[in-house]
Amino acid sequence: GTNMLQEVEIYGKPSATFSGMGALRYVFERATTGEQTLIQNDLVVGVARDEFKDSLSEDDFVIRQIIGIDQKAGYLGIAQTLRPGQRIQFHVRDREFADVKMENRLQQYKRSQLASVLEGNCNSPVGALMLACEGRGVGLFRDRNHDSSVLGQFVSAPVGGLFCSAEIAPASAAAPLPTYINNFTTIFALIKRKGQKEEESSDSSDSSETDK
Repeated sequence: GTNMLQEVEIYGKPSATFSGMGALRYVFERATTGEQTLIQNDLVVGVARDEFKDSLSEDDFVIRQIIGIDQKAGYLGIAQTLRPGQRIQFHVRDREFADVKMENRLQQYKRSQLASVLEGNCNSPVGALMLACEGRGVGLFRDRNHDSSVLGQFVSAPVGGLFCSAEIAPASAAAPLPTYINNFTTIFALIKRKGQKEEESSDSSDSSETDK
């Protein structure tokens, strides 16, 4: 395997082969002005967790940084070894998308907690642990303590945590295995008293799609 995007086929154009840079140029030329600005400043690559799945959403990709460019050959280097035939997708880091996605995940948790209370199960967390990618924070949201502040709106318990350069977590709380090394994510675990079920969630990636 290699970590260089050397030859890329565009989905829906199986007869056309591009270099990594050529594929990016193809996407860039068809993007809106706003999308082009994001591509120029906040481009990342999503690697499909399951390349055999017919329809992929943003949660089906592990986000990876672009770590180098071979201008002469037109190759793009990313922070993961790739196999021939593996599916990738260009993404952009977008603070509005990341904010909405995290709130949606926490809304899901709040609804499940309310359902448990209505069933007579008092399972409020006594604390929370948050692991946030150093690529988020002020650099993405332009303000301090963004993720912990959002979590605090939904979880009335003490929160502790740290920034990381990578985070290990499943794709979702509904599917605890397998786990992945993630980038640009916030992972949080809700701590409950013994005998209560722990809940873990990941705000997987702060990116939106630029090509399908």
